[in-house]
Amino acid sequence: MTDTSDPREELIEHLPAMRAFALSLSGNHATADDLVQDTVVKAWSNFDKFQPGTNLRAWLFTILRNTFYSQFRRRQHEVEDPMGRVAGHLSGKGSAPPGGVRGRARSLLA
Repeated sequence: MTDTSDPREELIEHLPAMRAFALSLSGNHATADDLVQDTVVKAWSNFDKFQPGTNLRAWLFTILRNTFYSQFRRRQHEVEDPMGRVAGHLSGKGSAPPGGVRGRARSLLA
């Protein structure tokens, strides 16, 4: 990157490589596309924090990787509840069940 170019214009050049990296992380085309889109939105809204003259590609890939890890950690805390059984027991009345909410959710789904 030259110091006179706008990094927003250079971002487009990195999209194919970002998609390939996202696909290697997620293993799913749709998830990879969503990950790249989230990365572009985050990068675009934070270009004021990008330091001109530094490596834009590395900056973008760092955002992408951190976004993937954040989404992965968030999914670890989610409980699948297709029938709504857990949601029905989490009305907020009374105290938490023994083993906490996760323990109760796991016992309901078992």
